[in-house]
Amino acid sequence: MVTMRSGQAAQAALREEHWQEMERFGDFLTDEDLAALPQTIRDGLIGVRRPGGMRYPAFQIVNWGDGTKEVPPAWLQLVELLAPAGWNDEFLILWTSAPNAYLEGASPAQTIQSFPTEVTAELRYAAERAIPTRPGGPGSWQ
Repeated sequence: MVTMRSGQAAQAALREEHWQEMERFGDFLTDEDLAALPQTIRDGLIGVRRPGGMRYPAFQIVNWGDGTKEVPPAWLQLVELLAPAGWNDEFLILWTSAPNAYLEGASPAQTIQSFPTEVTAELRYAAERAIPTRPGGPGSWQ
């Protein structure tokens, strides 16, 4: 049997609270919502399994002024930029939806919605600092 330490339990509780807050504000698309979207959009989305099925953060889609929807190029660039971190989809969504000090308290998701065509210099800086380095490597504290 695996037991959680109090710090791990606290982190798990905070993660769950974050998910519930996102769900409360309707920030997720469901499988049913995705069925109404073109395949080109669905292919660019990541999701997380929650009670009741898969959920896909709505920040992964931008509504252009002419009524069309698209996965913002900035989102695809950010996912590629963060790939070396090796994060699973859940952690990537959590990081992207949380306030970030490098973005003056905005979340990466908010930055993508404000600047959907490309990753801003500030978002790139935040992402590069989020990628763990190997011990003894560049940027390492060891």
